[in-house]
Amino acid sequence: MKKINSSKNARFNPRDWKPETRYLILWLGVTIIMLILLIFWFYGLRSSLIMSNNESNARPLLNISQIQSDLSSGIEEVKSSTQALKKINTSTQDLTPEEKLLEEQNKIKLNELRQKLEQLPDK
Repeated sequence: MKKINSSKNARFNPRDWKPETRYLILWLGVTIIMLILLIFWFYGLRSSLIMSNNESNARPLLNISQIQSDLSSGIEEVKSSTQALKKINTSTQDLTPEEKLLEEQNKIKLNELRQKLEQLPDK
């Protein structure tokens, strides 16, 4: 195979181009690709905004009856929970005599310690 060395072939061979020309073509190619991506991104964003706008118009923003039913069901749930807690509190067993005695002894010791603390001189 013969290579034809003509000025026409040398002009279209990118290896023979000046570095400035190469950088210009590189910059131009990257810019075009980025512009294409940006255009498609804006188009997708626009179409999604149009679709979401159509969906939001179909249903009202404030549905008062739904809010009232949610609120009343929440209040009923809180009431039932508080009643269950009251049942738990009233169903606990009373203290045994030993526990009552221990509690009284602890109160006495605590009062003695408070009195000693009050008697200490302030610095």
